[in-house]
Amino acid sequence: MEVQTFMRKCPFKQESEDAYVVNESANIFGIFDGVTPMITYQDESGHNGAYIAANLFKNHFEEVIGSVDLSFELDRANRSLYERMRAANVDTTSRHGLWSTCAAVVRIGEEQVFYAQLGDCIVAAQDKNGQIKVLTADQVKGNADRAVAKRAADRIRGIFVPDESYFDEGFNRMAYSRWMANTPEGYGVANGVQDMVHYIQSGLIAKESLKHVLVVSDGMFEDENELDNIFRMVLDIGLEQFMSNREEMELQKNLRPDDKTGILISF
Repeated sequence: MEVQTFMRKCPFKQESEDAYVVNESANIFGIFDGVTPMITYQDESGHNGAYIAANLFKNHFEEVIGSVDLSFELDRANRSLYERMRAANVDTTSRHGLWSTCAAVVRIGEEQVFYAQLGDCIVAAQDKNGQIKVLTADQVKGNADRAVAKRAADRIRGIFVPDESYFDEGFNRMAYSRWMANTPEGYGVANGVQDMVHYIQSGLIAKESLKHVLVVSDGMFEDENELDNIFRMVLDIGLEQFMSNREEMELQKNLRPDDKTGILISF
């Protein structure tokens, strides 16, 4: 088994809010994409909540031993994140101020590859026939439309929701979206909320059928439908060159780049 990793910081950020884990002793590999905070906070080292959340999960999975259950470990790390926020006097009742991270983790077993995911990180696999299958869905995709629909439905039910003009303001729109995290209408993300465990996407696939597994943060793609072509380009030119090419394309098209992280596991 060969493992290739690469991470590229967004040029407009002081530090990457992505983190990744390579735990060779437990055959666990994963990416954690911290969600840029809405509330200003810096720890004694100058790190914000996104960095802290992503790296807390990284550190957790670096330390696990043996054939662990990935969903269980995501839950354990999420509880640790909650305690870390409490220790920093974060108001954990205000959901738009919670530190949070998306996640995608795989464990390579003797006969099977296990995976677990939250948010918009993606796990995909290519079999020995060259067929590519995206194993997890982007849970964040379409959330803006779901938010509009939820507000409309709540108004019909008599629940007070400000007029849509209120949500023309970016902060208000984003705050509403953060409150939808780990709810049926929203998306799964690790933010210290106990309900997170119900929104983990997990599964397994037979190892003997696989040639490659690719794990990426959302900075690597605009739409999960691209992932077939992205996978093949990564195989052709490697993670580092792919990220450089994509960032150049984003700058040419005036698209704001994001942190980019990828792990390619080849059997």
